[in-house]
Amino acid sequence: MQKVLVISDTHGNQRLMRSVMQKEKELTHIVHLGDFYEDIEYNNDLTDGKVIIRVPGVFHPGYYSQQVPFYQTFKVEKIKISCVHAYMDIKRIPVKGNIILFGHTHQRELFKKEQNIYINPGHLKNETDRGYKASYCVIEIKGNTIKIIFRDYMCNLIEEFPLEIINRIGG
Repeated sequence: MQKVLVISDTHGNQRLMRSVMQKEKELTHIVHLGDFYEDIEYNNDLTDGKVIIRVPGVFHPGYYSQQVPFYQTFKVEKIKISCVHAYMDIKRIPVKGNIILFGHTHQRELFKKEQNIYINPGHLKNETDRGYKASYCVIEIKGNTIKIIFRDYMCNLIEEFPLEIINRIGG
């Protein structure tokens, strides 16, 4: 099984981000969806041996200058995953994955549109921000089964959704 941690909008809060990364075990991938892009760099002791994927947020100069790619697409097993910071950027991704990750609003979301699953993990900026409690997402992938798990900043379960992916993008 592959286990992907998805965090967003940490805004320099190393305490919440480190707490989550310390408590989540057997991670294979860590995805940081921006604001602040560099936050993940200060955690080599927790990220060693894991695949790190990150995109800049609106506070990063590379986001607007396009010196840093605004999106990343990668595969976990045969599931293609695309990442952006803001939902408005999804339309600019040339080829979208089965799962599309985005942040920016600080509000946790999960919905399906056409053949894609869209996930916003929420934020780890503060315990509460913009009226939303801090949260993150873990995606477990095993064969054709994906489980999407939302947790609060103390790693307590909020919701989980098992999904079957029939039309996987291969190759």
